Amino acid sequence: MPARPSLNGTCQEICIRKQAERQSRIPKEWIIPSNKLPGREVRNVIDFPLKSGLMTERELEITEKNACVLVNDIASGSYTSVEVVTAFCLRAALAQQLVNCLTEIMFEDAIKRAAVLDEYLAKNGTTVGPLHGLPVSVKDQFNVKGYDSTIGFVA
Repeated sequence: MPARPSLNGTCQEICIRKQAERQSRIPKEWIIPSNKLPGREVRNVIDFPLKSGLMTERELEITEKNACVLVNDIASGSYTSVEVVTAFCLRAALAQQLVNCLTEIMFEDAIKRAAVLDEYLAKNGTTVGPLHGLPVSVKDQFNVKGYDSTIGFVA
């Protein structure tokens, strides 16, 4: 579980520490190389994952599918939960670096949970429920144990 930031210091100091903490939770191999970053004049980065070459074809395939298809593909063994969650975490990490859209990064916890779900499916031959392995993003207004909730005031 991540350490909580200290509340000592000015609001700006707390924000800087929190932003650094969030950045540190993006795996090094997911950091966009400076030569791949779009120029400041680029206003639409929606196609960045497709055009950057930073995601594999399979990761792109996974992250372009809808939720109903994905849960069926996980249940049938076409994809593992770890594979699906990792692909979405990578895509979210890319988005964060481009548009600052995340307040808390929980990639490590999500991938660990996905591994538990994969073990369950392998052992029991069934999913734990209808959303087995499907990654979700929750709004910062929900309290998640071990993470800060700022209602998005400081991202």
